[in-house]
Amino acid sequence: MGYGDVQHDKVTIKKVSYVEGLGHNLFSIGQFCDKDLEVNFKAKSCSVRNEEGEELLVGTRETDLYTINLSDVQNGKQVCLLSKASMQQSWLWHRCLSHLNFRYINDLVNGKLVKGLPELKYEREHLCATCEKGKMKRAPHKPKPEPSTKAPLELLHMDLCGPMRTQSLGGKKYILVIVDDYSRYTWVKFLRSKDETPDVLITFLKTTQVNLQKPVKFLRTDNGTEFKNNKVEEYLESVGISHQYSAARTPQQNGVVERRNRTLVEAGRTMLSHSNLPLFLWAEAVSTACYTQNRSMIHRRFKKTPYALINNRTPTIKYFHIFGCKCFVLNDRKKLNKFSAKADERIFIGYSSTSTAYRVYLKKTKTVIESANVTFDEEMASEQQRSEPAITGILASGQLSPGPMSQQNKSDEPSTSTNHLSDLDLLFELFYDEYLGSNVKKSVVVDGMEDLTSTHPTSSDVPIESNAPIQQEITIQMPTPTVEEVTNQNETEVAKTVGCSVQINLQPEQAVPAEPSEPATSTEITPHEQTEEGTSRFIDDTIDIHSYNPLPHEHKWTKEHPISQIIGDP
Repeated sequence: MGYGDVQHDKVTIKKVSYVEGLGHNLFSIGQFCDKDLEVNFKAKSCSVRNEEGEELLVGTRETDLYTINLSDVQNGKQVCLLSKASMQQSWLWHRCLSHLNFRYINDLVNGKLVKGLPELKYEREHLCATCEKGKMKRAPHKPKPEPSTKAPLELLHMDLCGPMRTQSLGGKKYILVIVDDYSRYTWVKFLRSKDETPDVLITFLKTTQVNLQKPVKFLRTDNGTEFKNNKVEEYLESVGISHQYSAARTPQQNGVVERRNRTLVEAGRTMLSHSNLPLFLWAEAVSTACYTQNRSMIHRRFKKTPYALINNRTPTIKYFHIFGCKCFVLNDRKKLNKFSAKADERIFIGYSSTSTAYRVYLKKTKTVIESANVTFDEEMASEQQRSEPAITGILASGQLSPGPMSQQNKSDEPSTSTNHLSDLDLLFELFYDEYLGSNVKKSVVVDGMEDLTSTHPTSSDVPIESNAPIQQEITIQMPTPTVEEVTNQNETEVAKTVGCSVQINLQPEQAVPAEPSEPATSTEITPHEQTEEGTSRFIDDTIDIHSYNPLPHEHKWTKEHPISQIIGDP
């Protein structure tokens, strides 16, 4: 009904709330704590202390109630208790303070940080509709204090990642990631389209249950149609597996596999960036990352690896090797001559999932084979990456020299390095911006000739040593027309008929002199020289990579049109 001060002997208790009909005088434990006082209850006594440890009130217990005798309190000691504000007062100050949270209002009172605010305890008895409309936030998703599974395969988390802009070597664009809740063991399946998900999922469930001799009880996925369809539901009902869905637009409820997706993609991006391999090997990188992480990550609850938890044995990793390193494979697929090489040089890209073998890649034919007869050259690959700033990992042969050459060496020994179109196709392969962070344009092929002008890597994509110029020279010669023909033809026809010597300089602002085989008499470049008989003598044209921009071709699919062909503001 109200509040006032209570005088008992020489003890004064201020702002005591009056409750009509209450048969006992009660002390509020909450109000003691709001005043930064310590309340301690024991079996036969209780006490109230301040921050210095001085006892203010002492009580005893005879029945189920603790009784405090005010006569035992020090004379003249004032005990200030905070009474509760009425609902009308609470909402009045809540609105006056621009809908301030009630906890902050009580902090202002307890700390005496403002003047004019009544020293009351402000509480809300119902929600503020205006605050809910203006301050609504997502509900928190705290981790479970206790695990929900007690054995492997009881609960499987699944999610589909993709599509990737670049197809893998096998034409795959999606990743189906499956994580076991108990052990955190991960499986990855690569798909061409979402339509393959039901068949791959059903096959995986049958195979895994037979291999591990454990039943799958629950599946947890999002609401994607690749999981929520009649074919999957009919199979799960037939075998007694429960299908759980996360709430719509709430990926936090499927966070186990969502975080695993990010870990695998980041690992694959790092491995491709370190090895300088083309992007269509992203599936091999992700598969290798999943294979190694299953045997190296530590489960925080059990202090074991996922492989040890699901297979009940400790894994060995002594056969692990660097992804993208150079290796040699025994050539046992064809009959060799007496003096033929017995091994082929290839690139290591992962481990076999069906046998004890390594997966190796030959860049010239873009083929992948599995073999157990493999030797690795990891130390030389590491030395090359430290000493050579160019794209070393992409080259399978020594035909293209990535390192810089001094001007003295160029003049004493002419360059004999040549390059094939297959090597150039791999060397200037388009890298997906989202995964590698590069800004490299696609190469263009016109009538069998590859145009290198639009595949110039930026300086941020290639590691540069201090003050070391990086340049490559590729010479392709074909018949050259006359000056009049070159003048009248458009850029597309020139690209189809003119053979040129293209000089790629990764530092365009630094001029690189030519390699004269004999003393040069003029700095001008003549496309050809006309003889008396009317024939042409070939002289290579040097075309600057930044000024030579041919029109798009018709024979190879491109991701985007050139800026010159876009109508209006791009």
